[in-house]
Amino acid sequence: MTHDIADFDILILGNGICGQSILFEMINSPSFDLDTLKVGQVFCEHMAPACTLNTTSVVGLNGTSRGINDLGDLIIDSFHFTKKLVEKLGLKSFYPGTHYFLQSADEKNKAKFIRRHGEGSSLEILDREFIGVKDENFVVDSEELFCELEEVISSNNIVRINEAIVNVSDEREVTLLDGRVIRAKKIICCLGAYSNHFLKNISNEHLDFSKMVPGDFLKFRDVNLGDKSFVVSSGQHNLVYRANSHTVLIGGTTLNNLWDSVDYVKIIDQYNYYKNLFGDLLPDFSEAFLGSGLRHKGRRRRPFCGELREGIYSLHGVYKNGYTFSFFLANKLLQNEIKGSI
Repeated sequence: MTHDIADFDILILGNGICGQSILFEMINSPSFDLDTLKVGQVFCEHMAPACTLNTTSVVGLNGTSRGINDLGDLIIDSFHFTKKLVEKLGLKSFYPGTHYFLQSADEKNKAKFIRRHGEGSSLEILDREFIGVKDENFVVDSEELFCELEEVISSNNIVRINEAIVNVSDEREVTLLDGRVIRAKKIICCLGAYSNHFLKNISNEHLDFSKMVPGDFLKFRDVNLGDKSFVVSSGQHNLVYRANSHTVLIGGTTLNNLWDSVDYVKIIDQYNYYKNLFGDLLPDFSEAFLGSGLRHKGRRRRPFCGELREGIYSLHGVYKNGYTFSFFLANKLLQNEIKGSI
């Protein structure tokens, strides 16, 4: 065991979508000179894997309207920010697609649908006729995006430390499992579902009311449903088609605005629902891979992006909007709070 001490100007904790977004923003911003700043990153995938690779990763507005509440405004602002970022910087793993929302025949659920999306009209999906609405979205290939961002990050002057975190102190010191202690002028915590665990010694109201929540999904490979990605949503069910990899995912269940672990029976129920809609276009259930991931659900579903203690910041709770909140809030944090303070 060693007790070496390393010092950094900026230290990022975590390598999920939030941690990668912070570094990606820093690399692409003229406000941060990585040749003069000493920037480090600590992560440990085998002990605290990021949820980035275990998600259905859909980016869309889902019928959200501006002016209803701050969360809705954030969803809209972050979507359009990320859309421009994708176009400007050419992120290849964001695939434009169509999001189909199927209108329920049940009168109570139909009324909820109309309040959110408006009255449905005739839709054609895979040569089948439905009633619903459609909107633009992005279907993100999460594995491809992870590798795309990794390539950018690893080619820059960033010290990367693959070791488990033992403690984060309010003195801006991070203790690692191998005994090393790392200090930094600014620490940015991007610890996702593990935020409450690793930041247990730092009291914060948002953290106190946030929690780790699981979610499961089915993945089918080698399914060719055409050359354009799409999502079909019916109430609390999602079917996601990634055209680039011919992959179908079923899951991403929302129950009363909460993300819950989906047990074996409910996954089968979701599968059977779409199997009844699309028949032989979907493979047998036995061919599915069952995926599971963790999310960090913030207080009232809001993310947190700000200072926890002097010089210690956190970006967490991005929940079901991780692929837009992360890029948008990384920009806000670095440009509004970190820039010029080193």
